[in-house]
Amino acid sequence: MKYFKILFLLVIILSTLHINAKLRRSKLSKLIFESELIVKGKVIQSSLNKDEYSGSAKIKVEEVIKGNIDKTLITILWNSEVHDQRLRTVGEQRIFFLKLTEAKYTGTHYGRSYIPLKYHQSVANVGYFIEYKYPTDVVDIDFPHLLKGNEMLNINSDMQYTSVYSDSLILLNDLIEIIKRENEL
Repeated sequence: MKYFKILFLLVIILSTLHINAKLRRSKLSKLIFESELIVKGKVIQSSLNKDEYSGSAKIKVEEVIKGNIDKTLITILWNSEVHDQRLRTVGEQRIFFLKLTEAKYTGTHYGRSYIPLKYHQSVANVGYFIEYKYPTDVVDIDFPHLLKGNEMLNINSDMQYTSVYSDSLILLNDLIEIIKRENEL
């Protein structure tokens, strides 16, 4: 009976380790370098598998930032792992850092390769931005001038405005400029 209790406690402890696991940090320069394809795109279809944790999404490519692709639609698969980024929200726009594996596109770095975009309007800028928060903040920004403090008017899909101030915003145009410059090196 004593061994059964110890075994039971060991199983409980080991099962909680996976739940509390954290993503390993990586550098933005490494994410850019290791990506074969970087695109701005929109989720146009999302489907779950029977297990309701893994699935796939069709992405409409709006802009190719790095690499070459002659399709306007790509399919991305995700698994049931805790930190795998699931693309469940149709209409959501993201920047995708991808690599080709066995004729399928997957995220370059597990858990941080599909970064959500928000549309903003401010006195100085109009365009898309990235909020530097989880899971994006596990990518170390080794281009410090990318993080900007700014007050933005966030526009949601219903065209409603909310004011957002953050000192942790990355303007998409600035990121695209960095990616293209790094790709030329």
